[in-house]
Amino acid sequence: MAFTPYITPWKTAFPEAGYPDSWPGWTTPDIFVNASGVPSGSPFYDTSPHSPPGGFEYWQVGNPPGDPTIGVANNRLFVVVTNQGIDPGTVTVSVGFTPFAMVGGVWTQFAFEQIAQFPVSLGASGSGTAQVVTEVQWDLSNTGDTNSGLWPQPLGSFNHLCVEAQLTPGNSAQNNFSNVISMSPLPVVAFLVVNTDPEPRTYEIVAQQIPEKWSLHLRGTQHRRENKERGKEKERGKEKEHVARLASTEESVTITLEAGEQRVVTLAIVHPHDRLEKPHFVTLGLMDGGKLVGGITLQVVPGPIANRQPARPACPPCILPQNPLPMFFPKKEIVYRVPTQVNFPGTTLIRVATQQK
Repeated sequence: MAFTPYITPWKTAFPEAGYPDSWPGWTTPDIFVNASGVPSGSPFYDTSPHSPPGGFEYWQVGNPPGDPTIGVANNRLFVVVTNQGIDPGTVTVSVGFTPFAMVGGVWTQFAFEQIAQFPVSLGASGSGTAQVVTEVQWDLSNTGDTNSGLWPQPLGSFNHLCVEAQLTPGNSAQNNFSNVISMSPLPVVAFLVVNTDPEPRTYEIVAQQIPEKWSLHLRGTQHRRENKERGKEKERGKEKEHVARLASTEESVTITLEAGEQRVVTLAIVHPHDRLEKPHFVTLGLMDGGKLVGGITLQVVPGPIANRQPARPACPPCILPQNPLPMFFPKKEIVYRVPTQVNFPGTTLIRVATQQK
């Protein structure tokens, strides 16, 4: 092969060739953030029995809890570029980001806001310069940023970001940054489901990973107009919104979006235990005509033991009251613990709901 710049694409299946079983979905080892910078030395090689032959290469320092941080200008973003060809050369790296999580239809680039564009010189495959770790500053200080109106909510309303790195020449990769400290006080995970087609489309949301006896409760999959047409009962003078439930990988939830619609969906996780004994991954995927087109990965982790069953928490005032996101407090669920911090690439630390007896 001649000059062949390459960046590792993200994992979308469970299992998937080239990735350890433990690696979270919708993340790549070649895009990561770290406030303290990359240490000297070589990346880590995972050589567990379920890793690919020769081990799985990634930087253990990547994506510590709190990185990146919305509202901070000096987030440090790293992109690893490798030449798989026998000839040296120079590649152009274009990096952008968006709060979009799951997108269906014909994928368009308008939603990505550029972070940086720069050249990278790579040596021939096998040389000391065949792989280069690049660093750029990722400015997330403007919490009111809407990418010139292309995002339906300002940046400060989200706790989920996606970064895309495009190589020219070469391929592209995206990374799911859910491990984000957001300016929004949301106690549940909020994300977007987007239809980029010029006509209405119906998609399916599926659970790619979910522990036994757990369930995922989604709010926002049905439009409020649909609820009214189906005669949903009233509650406190307001329409009661539909709550969809996923309890296994065999189940799915449909969502119909208008042409170009960007729908905010909120997610609560319910598990049957009073306390988690170990972390669990939960992954959602978006299906379009039977094809997996997007998704998000969440890591649910153990938290401190509560001395008593707490009351429903009071919501602090919205930091961006002019653009509030929907809150999710079902009657039989409560958000009751702040999780401990863990270090695993591309995952989010979320609060857990438990079902009342």
